[in-house]
Amino acid sequence: MEWAGATGAPTRAARSEAPPRDVARVAAARLEAPRDRCGCGAADAEALNAAFADAVRRAGAAIGALYLLTPDEEQLFLDVLYGAPAEFAAPWVRIPVTAPAPVADAVREDRMVWVATQEETARRYPRTAMVLPYPLALAAAPVSGVRRWGVLLLMWPATRPPYMTRRERGHIMSSCGRLARLLEEAVAHGRFPAPRDLPRTLPAGSGRRVAGPPLAAADFIERLPDGSCALDLEGHFTYLSAGACELLGHDADRLLGTLPWQSLRWLDDPTIAAYVLGTCPST
Repeated sequence: MEWAGATGAPTRAARSEAPPRDVARVAAARLEAPRDRCGCGAADAEALNAAFADAVRRAGAAIGALYLLTPDEEQLFLDVLYGAPAEFAAPWVRIPVTAPAPVADAVREDRMVWVATQEETARRYPRTAMVLPYPLALAAAPVSGVRRWGVLLLMWPATRPPYMTRRERGHIMSSCGRLARLLEEAVAHGRFPAPRDLPRTLPAGSGRRVAGPPLAAADFIERLPDGSCALDLEGHFTYLSAGACELLGHDADRLLGTLPWQSLRWLDDPTIAAYVLGTCPST
């Protein structure tokens, strides 16, 4: 089964105005442009994969999944999975929009769903807890633009704090907006991901940006006391010495390409931020 766009798709619940005519007309049409195995053009698929992997990595999640709505908007199908094999997600490749599940609630109610612990999952979503009996925290965020497209699902180990900061929510919703724009571009080009039996998979580390100074400079930095790191103009880690990794308690592979306050959650603590900025009274 392949499709491009959706027929009779309602506009985003939070908006009362109709979508632009050109986008709505294209989204409603069955398009016959050539498709690759994933159901969309190679360039569109590559851009979507990169944005999805970047969203998972920036959130610091261990596993990510992108669900998209079927043409009749009665089901969500799992399009692409990050950080886990396709078989891991086999029990929930298709989810009815009316199902009592985090991704269904997110797309139906157009809001982010946050579940902090396995106990909370069992209490709020017992069916989900049965097929996902792992100590995980998860967030399901709607991917919406001119219409509802689907849901971004993120999962973290239970070792993360049982709360989500306002900054984290903002970054996740920003990533969802980027995914929505790419999906709208795919529809405008006459291509859209097609439902399949198992999702496409991206290995952990996909889209990771790794950069570092030349070997001689790195060798010199490694001999310096304590630890050293470098950030790009956007604030992402581009280099960490062994000493820095030891001080921060994480391997370089986990930190490279991330923003410090996303990969080092203690930096998002208001008390620590106030102390660093010098606004916290000394004790």
